[in-house]
Amino acid sequence: MDEKAKAFTARDRVAYELAESRAADTFDENVAAGLFAKFVKNGTWQVPTLVELRNNERGNPVNAIAERTVGTDPRWRYLPAGVQFMAGTDSANTFTLPGFALHEELELLVEAGFTPMEAIQAATLNPAKYLGREKELGTIESGKLADLLLLDANPLVDIRNSQKIRAVVVNGRYLSRADLDSMLSRAEAAAK
Repeated sequence: MDEKAKAFTARDRVAYELAESRAADTFDENVAAGLFAKFVKNGTWQVPTLVELRNNERGNPVNAIAERTVGTDPRWRYLPAGVQFMAGTDSANTFTLPGFALHEELELLVEAGFTPMEAIQAATLNPAKYLGREKELGTIESGKLADLLLLDANPLVDIRNSQKIRAVVVNGRYLSRADLDSMLSRAEAAAK
């Protein structure tokens, strides 16, 4: 078992982050290109969970990786090289807020070099493709299941507009902004 796997199994966060830092320090473009080519050939999907990575950096000041932030490290340019991506957040982890974190993940994907459309597709069309259900899910088309957001502003102009939710249609049911706010109020009361 390698050093990182041992630290993960032992739940030794410091050892894990040190192994992670050493791995980043020994990054090799040729090795990475070969690995990404293998991902493409094998149809391997990636779910980077950038929200979780960012939260880990913020939560631990000894993390040496914090210096290499998403979007400023030139190595990020190698990741979208034909490798298919899905948006994910590891919402079961501390400091990751389910639902809200997905919007943050979209922002981080754009910061990492995705176009707003690619980020949106990582959360919609790509999971449908991964599940083999793109004929019924993932895009807005006649005959497909109606799960969608109605927004007050265009997320293709600014991905943060994905948070300007006017209404949601889920399982064919329309939920207005007032309905959503009421649900949030009930969730807040239940959390107390």
